[in-house]
Amino acid sequence: MYLFTAGIVPGLLLTFSYAALIVLMATFFPDKVRIPGASDMAEDAPLMGWGEMAMKTLPTIVLSDSVLNGTYTG
Repeated sequence: MYLFTAGIVPGLLLTFSYAALIVLMATFFPDKVRIPGASDMAEDAPLMGWGEMAMKTLPTIVLSDSVLNGTYTG
């Protein structure tokens, strides 16, 4: 039990740290996160709403939750 917890906490800490770094880089240094060769048409595209973002994020959350729960419950 404790070994499992010792693996999850650092993993979650790294996950949130990487996510925060990506958001900060995209906010303050957008030229560093731009895909080379991509057209500038994406700048004119409308922003996604919260509902659409949630629906696109849901499969990732369900998959990671299933893997973690399957590992935890055996």
